[in-house]
Order: sequence, then structure tokens, then C-alpha cells
Amino acid sequence: MTEIELIQKIKTELAKSLAKRQHGFRTMQVGTVDQNGLPQVRSVVFRDYNFERGELVFHTDNRSGKVSQMFHNSNLALHMWDERSKLQLRWSGIATLHQEGEMFESHWKKSTPGSLKVYLAESAPGTKSEVASHNLPNRVLKKKELTKDEVEPGKANFCVVQVAAHSLEILHLGKAGHLRALLTQVDSQWSLSWIEP
Repeated sequence: MTEIELIQKIKTELAKSLAKRQHGFRTMQVGTVDQNGLPQVRSVVFRDYNFERGELVFHTDNRSGKVSQMFHNSNLALHMWDERSKLQLRWSGIATLHQEGEMFESHWKKSTPGSLKVYLAESAPGTKSEVASHNLPNRVLKKKELTKDEVEPGKANFCVVQVAAHSLEILHLGKAGHLRALLTQVDSQWSLSWIEP
């Protein structure tokens, strides 16, 4: 596989993941550092990207621990794995939190009520509970589908996380042998180095 073929494969798989919910890249893992200097990893839904600029986007509840962690230390790592394409992507970058503004409004507007209902949670994610809880009001749990107006109160808890990646490590598993490469942002362009798998 050549450099051009590898980059095209990554672009193709990223595009597929936004169109197909079952694609492995659709749910990615984000690693942050907490206030005690300890790593924290959790899964988030991949929402958007600009490969040339090295930008990736996911959404979260602005009351969550990861938002506080990114506010104190904006360095993070993202991990994507797709079983079908045998492709692993490990991104390192800097997070920018959008809790208002053009990007915030655009992502709120294009998101479905089904994905936005989680922001109606009555308590901050991670809050201790005396019983097992969905952390949603009963009116939300009882309704099969919500309208955009019904999820509007959750907008106060919505946050768009934009990641500016400065490196991307790629691992492609293959029967004939694995390939590994490192892309780094140099003068706003990707520069590829082959590394041993």
C-alpha cells in the first residue's frame, strides 16, 4: 500500500463512519487527564471531521467530568478501530470546547431529537444515585419520539468538542503483513513517516 492509498483509505473509512452507525469508527474512545494526573478513557460518538485540517468533532454534556478535565488540560487522545477494514487510528490533539457560537449552533441544529434527549438529564453525568437510573425525566422516558422543541431545554447542557489533531498514528492489519505509519501536522499539512508495526 502506498502513502496515497493509505490516506485515501482513511478518508474513505472516516466518511463511511458518518453515514453508517455500525461502522467501527462511529464510536471512538477519548482519553483525557484528570485533575490528579490520571488517565481517563471513555467512548463518544464521532460526529464530524476535516481530514486536511486534522479536525474531529464529538458532542458531550458540558456537566460531565471530561469537560472539566479538558478545561484544565486540553491535551487528549482519540482511538478508533474498525474490524472490517482492520484499521486503527490513534489521534493526539488539543480540544476546544464550544458551548455557544456558530459551531455549537450548527451541531445542535443538525442533530436529531433522539440523540439530543440525553442532554435533558436531570443530574450531571457521574452523579451518585441511590437507585439504578436513566437520569431522564419520566415524560422523556414515556415518550417514544421527541420533537426538537421538546429537547430544547437540554441545549444548556450541550457541548461540542472540536479536536485539532497534531498527530495520527495508523495501523493497518493485513494477512500479508501489517503496515504502520505516523502522520504529523507540519505547516497545516500532514507529513507521513512509515514506522515498524
